[in-house]
Amino acid sequence: MTKEEKILWALLRDRRSRNIKFRRQVNIGPYIADFLCKELRIIIEVDGGIHNNQEQMEHDNDRDSFLGENGYKIIRITNEEIRNSLPLALERIHLLTKKQNNKQKQLPPLHRGGEGGGGGEVVSRRRGPVPRTRAHFVRTVRGKDEIVKS
Repeated sequence: MTKEEKILWALLRDRRSRNIKFRRQVNIGPYIADFLCKELRIIIEVDGGIHNNQEQMEHDNDRDSFLGENGYKIIRITNEEIRNSLPLALERIHLLTKKQNNKQKQLPPLHRGGEGGGGGEVVSRRRGPVPRTRAHFVRTVRGKDEIVKS
């Protein structure tokens, strides 16, 4: 990791940034994302000077197209932004996470219940933290995810 990536990682790791889970150096298809929020499908790329090179720009465009087609939103932050205006870079990240979070909240809930689709309890599409009053886990039965309480 570059110095700038380490600075950003120190602020994103362990849900330090608005309780949003980020992972670093994650393989997605043939590419490696610098930072990934899997829940919100956000990728943060920290770009150095090499990304101004024409060949690298073409590679980045291909990469962004692939990731975008697979449902990811990409935000690119330059090393210079991290060094000179870190609060603005963080604000850009927070605006995107807020936007993606709002999109998820607008999705209709999944209903679990009888065969007719009526009744049953509501299961959220959001895979955020589950209250830890009881042990919970997700299992897949006949292609459907179910939250199981033990």
